[in-house]
Amino acid sequence: MPENPLLTVVPKILENALSDPAKEVGRFVSNIFYVVFSPINFPTEKYRLRQEKNLEAYSKSLDTEISKIPESNLIDPPLNIVGPALEASKYYIEDEPIRNMFAKLIASSMNSETTSNAHPSFIEMIKQMTPLDAQNLSLIGVNDTGLPIANCLVLADINSGELPILRDLFLNNDNCKDHYLNAASLKNLERLGLIELDYLFHFKNDDLYEPFQKTEEYLKIVELSNKKGYEVSLQKGRAQVTTFGNQFYNVCIE
Repeated sequence: MPENPLLTVVPKILENALSDPAKEVGRFVSNIFYVVFSPINFPTEKYRLRQEKNLEAYSKSLDTEISKIPESNLIDPPLNIVGPALEASKYYIEDEPIRNMFAKLIASSMNSETTSNAHPSFIEMIKQMTPLDAQNLSLIGVNDTGLPIANCLVLADINSGELPILRDLFLNNDNCKDHYLNAASLKNLERLGLIELDYLFHFKNDDLYEPFQKTEEYLKIVELSNKKGYEVSLQKGRAQVTTFGNQFYNVCIE
């Protein structure tokens, strides 16, 4: 291979493997990594240094995930996974949660026990997710029964019926308290088919929904509605991973 600064960050995957087949798998993935990332031309020195740092973190993430696989389970990853995944990831590795999902996907495709679950469509899904999406999916996916969500409904008059003023309130992400960002994140995860926002069925434990009625947004709507004589109610719901979402969670997040 020609001299290239990227050689310093190419992952040394399975360099210390005991068996020759495992070492060969490691060299195979490392070579693809080099081929994918070596043509990048950096516009400025500052950008080059930043991206090399990201690439180094990404290669370490790959090393970490792949080193978890028992050598007896190691297989050559399907090219329709490892190639497109590495190619796509070059534009998304600045965000740690995103590059970690790519690393986990590639590692899953190299494990004989999980490779069948590494669906090629996961690559496009990761590309359409934000770090917040990854956080929320992680929170929802780890709970088998899902997590509570709610709509804030206002009844202005009997003829118009109840109108949702605040949609898809979600309070379980301590790292993001912005209602609108979380609501948009849930909608994106629903659009990708990873979660279901269900308002037909909800948790029987009403205590789970009391925090929604104490949020600043909800209290403000109650205050404004009371001045106009409107009724305010809470529509209870549940956010839960779909079957496909559970497969994605197990491969790319867990």
